[in-house]
Amino acid sequence: MTVITSDNDPELIWDAMPFALKAMEVMMSQDPANSDLFLATASGYIQYAHGHLAQQAQMLENSDYKKSLHLWKRTHNLSLRGRDYALAALELRHPGFSKNVRSNTDETLARTTLKDVPSLYWAAAGWAGAITADKNDMNTMAELPVAEAMMRRVLELDESYRNGAVHEFFIAYEGGRPEASGGNLAEAEKHFKLAIASTDGKKAYPYVVYAESVAVKQQDLPLFKQLLDKALAVDVNEVKKWRLVNTIAHERALWLKEQIPELFVVCEEDEHKNEQ
Repeated sequence: MTVITSDNDPELIWDAMPFALKAMEVMMSQDPANSDLFLATASGYIQYAHGHLAQQAQMLENSDYKKSLHLWKRTHNLSLRGRDYALAALELRHPGFSKNVRSNTDETLARTTLKDVPSLYWAAAGWAGAITADKNDMNTMAELPVAEAMMRRVLELDESYRNGAVHEFFIAYEGGRPEASGGNLAEAEKHFKLAIASTDGKKAYPYVVYAESVAVKQQDLPLFKQLLDKALAVDVNEVKKWRLVNTIAHERALWLKEQIPELFVVCEEDEHKNEQ
């Protein structure tokens, strides 16, 4: 995975990932007690689903809806596959975990330890990602509280995991939901600041996530532009292990700038005034 995350050509990585993931599944079938292998495969599927397929699906929604829908379905499917591999890793340490975390969430999670953090993180990320990709899947949607509880357990055990990636999750989770559904912009801002502190501002995604989830919701166009500019100012080559994710974040920031007329009412109003 280090070879993958340090690359600077996302297209090359996405083209190679399907073969790599299937090869890992073959290895899992030969070594079914290897929790590290289950975890690596889980993270690979979820990163492929949301770093590539989901972004392509969103970008195609207006120009090729049929293709976009197909990509969202693949995102949903592979997110659940990744989630299940992460749950399988937890099953090896905590027999019955998958069933118990659904029926007795708090008690089951209370038995998890620092060693379980990576599997908890990827299981929750895959779970939430599948819900994002297909909100019509009511069975998975109903389990969102379980995914949230797992991610909050990660916060309790090791909020620094993957340089504060859990904070990026909660920026989107708290900032993207309506207040009536439990969203909390103050919490989103808190996690944004923690994410920036965890990476010394050298990771671009916290800026992009906060721009999408909070600045758009508040219809704060100046903040939106400021955040995307900060994301684009991040040197993708400064931290090798974040080279791929920063390159992808740059691509998304540039695309989001192009979507300003679609995302901000004030922009549409200004354009209408100029036309008059």
